[in-house]
Amino acid sequence: MAETKKVAKKKAIGPWMIAWQRFRKNRVAVVGASLFIIIVLAVIFVPVISPYEISEFNLADKELPPSSKHWLGTDEQGRDVLLRLFMGGRISILVGLMAASRW
Repeated sequence: MAETKKVAKKKAIGPWMIAWQRFRKNRVAVVGASLFIIIVLAVIFVPVISPYEISEFNLADKELPPSSKHWLGTDEQGRDVLLRLFMGGRISILVGLMAASRW
């Protein structure tokens, strides 16, 4: 009589699950992805919650140094530099995503 061996059935995992497991083990990749997500969320939400408008001119506040009111200061026309930085980030991320998707 032949003995039948009990073979433990392994749960089949797909390629996405394998990739996710490998990704989670790589600390540099996890930190990079987390930083990217934080930047994307910042460029989406900072202009929405900012007290300044992108086209708002305030010549009384022109070329101010960084302060608690304007974290990166103001430009020649009194516009907030931090807000303009985040608006530029929106465009940069959009261009990068479009280039990566070949759209």
